[in-house]
Amino acid sequence: HQRSARRGGPFLAINCVALPETLVESELFGYERGAFTGAHGAKLGLMEAADKGTLFLDEIGDLPLSLQGKLLTAIERKTVRRLGSVRDRKVDPWLLAATNRNLETLIREGKFRADLYYRLRVVHLDLPPLRERAGDIPLLAEHFLRLHGTRYGKPAKKLTPEALAALQDYPWPGNVRELSHAIEQAVLWCRTENLSAVDFAWPGRPTMRSPEASGNPDEAIRTLLREGLSSAEIEKRLLQQALESSGQNISQAARLLGMTRDILRYRMEKYGIAAG
Repeated sequence: HQRSARRGGPFLAINCVALPETLVESELFGYERGAFTGAHGAKLGLMEAADKGTLFLDEIGDLPLSLQGKLLTAIERKTVRRLGSVRDRKVDPWLLAATNRNLETLIREGKFRADLYYRLRVVHLDLPPLRERAGDIPLLAEHFLRLHGTRYGKPAKKLTPEALAALQDYPWPGNVRELSHAIEQAVLWCRTENLSAVDFAWPGRPTMRSPEASGNPDEAIRTLLREGLSSAEIEKRLLQQALESSGQNISQAARLLGMTRDILRYRMEKYGIAAG
């Protein structure tokens, strides 16, 4: 988008799997006042809002079958009709679509329209999973180190050769998103400048070291037990450490602990931990 003649136009995105079917339709095509309960005013859809720009349809393979025909019509005719309207509106967005599903398989199973697939498949890029391009991991890792370091106001960190080798050996079933999350956690937890392999956690590996630990997570737990702490006291200390590491940001602390904000707030209240 940024390198095209449309760079002056909007770049918008929608995740087709993140919203229920009724919301996907209203997000894409918009609606008029009174179209449904709660529609107190007209709303522009993304197809209209991205006019003369670019619209990214993420996880297109999960777009409900009932909406695929309407999307195809909009693409072919370059018009949209808002929910509750009888008037077509001209639109001209560029469309980008991505999916981690095999659309040809979905077509055979009757879950994706062949005509929409071939209409979208003008320029096709097949991005292999991260496990098949381990050579990209150093560049991606450096990018995420800078991104999350800046995001959380943390000092610049570096990967040790051991850490980089561990990242390249892991199969990354969650692909780039999982790599980003792993580095985000490591940036938040680690107090030293260099990230080693022990600072990363994924299924089948130990959890990350705590700041009090010598580098061995099991030793950290044994240290806490030797202090005579109960499981409740250990959990309380873990919550406090996560809040400290995230600058008292509850959303970031919850992400670090792998729980929701509501669960974290409940446990904070349970242990008498004040926010901020």
